[in-house]
Amino acid sequence: MNITQPGARPTRVCTRRTMQRVYTRCIILILLVCFVSGSMSCGFIVFNDPTTESTTPGTTENTTAESTTVTTTTAPPETTEPVDPREEADKLLDSLADRNLGGAGVIIATTDDETICPLSSDDEVIAARSVATRAVEDKYNALIITDLVDSQSMLDAALEAVAADMYYADLLAIPLSSLGSFMQAGILMNMYSLPYTDYTKSYYLDVTDEAVFGGELMAAYGAASFNPEQLSCVYFNRDLIAEYSLDNPYDLVYSGDWTWEELARLSREVNAAAGVYGHGTDYTTDEYISGAALSMGIDYITNRANQAPFVSYMAEDKLANDANGIVDILYRMLYNNSALAPEGDSSDLFTSGELLFEFGSLEKMTSLTNRDVNWGILPYPKYDEEQRHYLSPLSFDAPVFCALASTPNYETSGLILEALNASYYGYTNEIYLNERINYCLRDNDSINMLELIIEGATSDFAHMFASGFTNLANATYSAVKNAVTTRSTLTSLYQNWHTAADNELAAAAVIYE
Repeated sequence: MNITQPGARPTRVCTRRTMQRVYTRCIILILLVCFVSGSMSCGFIVFNDPTTESTTPGTTENTTAESTTVTTTTAPPETTEPVDPREEADKLLDSLADRNLGGAGVIIATTDDETICPLSSDDEVIAARSVATRAVEDKYNALIITDLVDSQSMLDAALEAVAADMYYADLLAIPLSSLGSFMQAGILMNMYSLPYTDYTKSYYLDVTDEAVFGGELMAAYGAASFNPEQLSCVYFNRDLIAEYSLDNPYDLVYSGDWTWEELARLSREVNAAAGVYGHGTDYTTDEYISGAALSMGIDYITNRANQAPFVSYMAEDKLANDANGIVDILYRMLYNNSALAPEGDSSDLFTSGELLFEFGSLEKMTSLTNRDVNWGILPYPKYDEEQRHYLSPLSFDAPVFCALASTPNYETSGLILEALNASYYGYTNEIYLNERINYCLRDNDSINMLELIIEGATSDFAHMFASGFTNLANATYSAVKNAVTTRSTLTSLYQNWHTAADNELAAAAVIYE
């Protein structure tokens, strides 16, 4: 989606700020090799094999720097000290406005207390989020309290509090798929109005752009709400790839050729050779189709500054051709010779070595750690080789931050929102990666794949706001699902629903001159 909101930050892929690793001996070895050769490739990090050339995803070109003569000196070569991600996050936090809240409690109502400001935990990943939260409390002399509640109960309580002119919470952390219903209830603040916030900062992620509605920002998504466990990925059986001499999926990813067509081809080949299933999924059919369409870059909505958003994915030939192409790919994946595992059986089949590819979330990784299957991970495939990035669908339950329009403490809300995202940025992601590298991943290439999956986090306007609009889902992702599962034409489904959806969106949009 193309956002041209004044002051909006440039489009970018969600990235970590640093790529430091715990493999100190390997890093030193790499640095020594680079010192001798006088050059270092800037591709993905590969551990334990410093002679391996790396390539940038989306290209097949390797570049080699000219060799240089090493000058002998009496001083040892300079080395760069590893950057401590906690120190870097604290520097960001220290750069923010100073205030003393006098020990006041700051309440965040949330549906996900393992992601949003959790208490201390034996799990290192969750504990890191707790450390980042405590740093914010120390800076502002405040106590951050999370109130765990389901989405509907939170909406009911917030409506009751607003109607009675009562305090409810300083911030809400709601599922992104609930944003439309909260917005249509008329209780959310325009997040652009929160003081102390700067959504151009790198700790706010691209999903925030999808929460712009007309001239207002209805939710913010940043480091404090980002949880890699909620991203989708593809698990694969490395032994089956090797045993039947199939193309290595890692190589396809590195060359930019990892597409849905390639995944379908490998699925058919292993099914024919080994008699096992080609691919399966942990997700329901609806979730699978919606996530797959997002990974292929479908763009349902046009959303520009000072204009009501409108459904546009079939309005131009290129967009319509791509959308119909996505429907065709998914129909073949589900129903036409793609060696699909029976619904509900994919997990057992994968762990028993009878399934080549399984779609699931990164959360599943820890459950595979002690299994016998020799597995690796991959990002979701691209639509075609021309697609620039590998995109990782974000769970529709992933939390986004909102603020109530009636909150009396909106300055505190803005202050804490900004500080949480700064304090989490880089640090919590680094701990997550270190834990998964040390205790879960089984090969070096999977480390690079995990980086790509995290960098490609994505969601979209339609999934965020459809809960508040009767016709929006029917005009967008449900139309794609119905075109796949019922073989209705996508053009007819679009024509049936897009005008009604556009009218609803236009009626709700606030437009500023």
